[in-house]
Amino acid sequence: MRSWASNLSIVLGLALGGIAVIVAAEPRLPEASPIGSAKRQAVLTRVHRQFRLADFFKPRRGDPIDFNYYLSPLICQEIVDKSAGRERFFGTVVRDGSNRFHVERGRPTVYAELRKVTVRGVQRDQLLFVWCYGVSARGRLKAQGLRVTLDREGYPVIMEVLVDSSGLRLVFVSSRLENAAARQFGRALRGCRYAVERPPEEHPNRLVVRAIDDGPAPMGPYVYLDAASRDVVNLRCRCASLQVQQFRKSVAYRFLPLSDLRLLGFRIHFATGTVQYEVGPRSEEPTACRSDQSRVSAFACDRWLRLPSSF
Repeated sequence: MRSWASNLSIVLGLALGGIAVIVAAEPRLPEASPIGSAKRQAVLTRVHRQFRLADFFKPRRGDPIDFNYYLSPLICQEIVDKSAGRERFFGTVVRDGSNRFHVERGRPTVYAELRKVTVRGVQRDQLLFVWCYGVSARGRLKAQGLRVTLDREGYPVIMEVLVDSSGLRLVFVSSRLENAAARQFGRALRGCRYAVERPPEEHPNRLVVRAIDDGPAPMGPYVYLDAASRDVVNLRCRCASLQVQQFRKSVAYRFLPLSDLRLLGFRIHFATGTVQYEVGPRSEEPTACRSDQSRVSAFACDRWLRLPSSF
């Protein structure tokens, strides 16, 4: 029997080599359902896109992080214009001498945090990843990110996207969570594609996009970003075949604490998909990240997901 490390090396090799892996077919969209709106259909269709060219961003080793290095996202930024340079990069948010904010793109940075959340009275680990591209005149960060909730064994099972141009709140779940939900609750409800979903009319702005494959060990996903909008086109397991024909370059990003953004005055709101500069002692949403890591936040994901008891 191969060791955990050996299995992980094989998985990473498969992913980076682009070797095809057989993946279960996606469930079909119910024809007469609120989920069948054009906006939702567009999001569900784009997951099959193939990038002709992309830049590959991976975490550098050695940064002081308090979570498993392999849970880090691997970011594939689509490139349409081959002459595009650092303006496509995410970077470090800094305040200049005029008390204005800008993003230094020469230092690709992902702001990260590990925190505890309570789901139905049980504590689970949750990871937040935010990366920034610019700052608007109104103090809103042009950012993208993921909020990843782990199950009792440390596997990522709920992955929420920070922002999408459709205005929908996108959620990806793991196959292990979907399979557990199917065993406990049976088939998907009317108007739903997955057993883990609650009726779409209860939460019309939320969309479970896919149930993605699990690796042999806990690991973060590939994140495919659209060239223009930087929307998350798809999340995929590292053991799945790549959706990129060619990588232009490979760039190592560094980690900084998400608290660095708060110290600058920015607040992260996953409910609205914003990272906004807010003057004064205003608190974030209850399910957003907190600066006091000794506190445990409530995370009511069971309001919009049918969570199995094994979660």
